[in-house]
Amino acid sequence: MENKTIIAFIDDSKYSEIVCEYAAWLALESKSKIKVYHVIDKKIPRAKQDLSGAINLGAKTKLLSNLSEVDAEDAKKLHSIGWSILEKANQKIQSLGDLEVETRLRTGDIAEALKVKEGLADVVVIGKRGEIKQDNDSKLGLNIERLVRSSKKPIFIANRKFVTVKKVLVAFDGSPSANRIVDFISTCGFFHNAQVTLASVGKPEKEIGGNFSEAKRVLNSQNIEVSIESLSGDPKLELSKLAKDHNFDLLIMGAYGHSKIRSYIVGSTTTRLINTVRLPVLLIR
Repeated sequence: MENKTIIAFIDDSKYSEIVCEYAAWLALESKSKIKVYHVIDKKIPRAKQDLSGAINLGAKTKLLSNLSEVDAEDAKKLHSIGWSILEKANQKIQSLGDLEVETRLRTGDIAEALKVKEGLADVVVIGKRGEIKQDNDSKLGLNIERLVRSSKKPIFIANRKFVTVKKVLVAFDGSPSANRIVDFISTCGFFHNAQVTLASVGKPEKEIGGNFSEAKRVLNSQNIEVSIESLSGDPKLELSKLAKDHNFDLLIMGAYGHSKIRSYIVGSTTTRLINTVRLPVLLIR
């Protein structure tokens, strides 16, 4: 945790309070500060017709002036609402512990804001769904995949209900990205009181037995309790079932790939798992 900073992106959805709770939990466990961002995606509709040929110059100037006044009034309202959302988030986080919190209001695209600001963070926390999709359990929020694909940082995707993380399920395949997950778990400070299960799906245990042993050694060296599961079948179905049957509190897995082939194979499984499991997901590159 080199930056000692958790960044949280919030909107006006029911997930935002849960984002605040998980950001507070992560910050308390790692002795970090929190930066909370609300991004105003300001898109004011314009008249579709070109009226320049239908009105004289003076009338056109007056029309443009009126539109500018509407823009300014709309901007004031959006900023007022934005600061209200941030103040509510600040109060929620402050009620959860002795934490250093900074609130920031930005205008523009949330993915661009993430690119600009994520360098300051160790983990970025977002909600599973936003204002538009918050009541639709069958679909992810519009920005989830775009944010995760564009980010180089671990992304914590908060689910609908906060629980203290005590049981962690890790999708483990013995790959370099899986080993990076193990290294993150061992050094981040979030999981020193948790039980961690490393679960592989579709690979015989003898193929990754050495990787299991090394991962277990690394985690045990940090006094993290570890168990191993080797499953066969469809990763989405098997991991979802395991998470539900054993009441895990968090799923940790690799994020989307970048190449077209890897993106199709890994990315599709990632998206389906985030959407299917009823628990938060931590994605790590």
